[in-house]
Amino acid sequence: MIEEHVATLPDDHSRCKFHLICGERLDAPTFLAWFEGCKGGGWITQKDPFGKTLLHLALENNAPRSVADALINAWPTAAMEYGSRFGVQSPLHTALTYNAPDAVV
Repeated sequence: MIEEHVATLPDDHSRCKFHLICGERLDAPTFLAWFEGCKGGGWITQKDPFGKTLLHLALENNAPRSVADALINAWPTAAMEYGSRFGVQSPLHTALTYNAPDAVV
């Protein structure tokens, strides 16, 4: 089970990244229930070594719109944060590059 593996990860940021990598296969209601319970920490604004946010990761993996909305609601300015992987990319650029569904864009 995915949930059993997620529980073994060291912190909420790692758990969130693991969920987001599932992309379209992500069980949005389960993720949103988990996210709602732990989103208050500073880990929401952490970036990876390439400067990507959790929103970038969600968009790269075509996560459901409800997940992208929850990430934006938790950190509204994430929509304006730029990652540096393969040049400077905004979340919108990432969504278009990875063919995110129109509802997400």
